[in-house]
Amino acid sequence: MKIYEEEEPVEETQLKTAENRRWFRTKCDIETRCDSVREQWPCKVVDVSQDGLGIVSTRKLSAGEVISLHEPRAIAEVVWSEGGRAGLKIKKQS
Repeated sequence: MKIYEEEEPVEETQLKTAENRRWFRTKCDIETRCDSVREQWPCKVVDVSQDGLGIVSTRKLSAGEVISLHEPRAIAEVVWSEGGRAGLKIKKQS
């Protein structure tokens, strides 16, 4: 016996905002450092969400690149990068 009616599945595109984001972002201003396998450089976290970060980087980043951040302590993948800004998807947080 069903107690609740089944709802139609919500398309992923319906969940996203006009900026094509699934989660709301909170603005912040956190000076930190990023690391790759070969180098370390300064960056600034400018917004955070449940599963990602927006940063301003002094180094050019490429989509698919995996980096680690000192604060917040996380390993993240670059999803997009343009004009010194980048969107990161958090892979692991410590």
